[in-house]
Amino acid sequence: HKLIHSPALETLFQLEHTYSMAMEELCVSLQSAKKAMKDRHQTELKEAMQGLEVTTDDQDINVMMRRHTQERESCDQRCADELKQLQNTQRMEYREWVCKVHEDLMKKANERSMFIPDRPPLQRSSG
Repeated sequence: HKLIHSPALETLFQLEHTYSMAMEELCVSLQSAKKAMKDRHQTELKEAMQGLEVTTDDQDINVMMRRHTQERESCDQRCADELKQLQNTQRMEYREWVCKVHEDLMKKANERSMFIPDRPPLQRSSG
């Protein structure tokens, strides 16, 4: 709560934006890699189908399709792992940063309170 009302709020927004941009860049990169793999698979399949009965047979096609499936599943897993790793790294860095800023704010508050003289106790009027 104290961070929201502190000068660190702008930095907090910038950090979140930086993390968002990094995640977006990774997603775009992974999508590009997946599309390149899909295009390559389609080209291979098209060429194999054109050569069916001449240079390839049904078994060759089946082997290729199994390889494509394995490559796609492996790529999907790598993508998920990379996204999770980035997310975990960002979460850890964010948490550490927030804790550090909060700690600094608390230290400053304590330092300020050390310089504020104590108030005299309230005197009750006898009446």
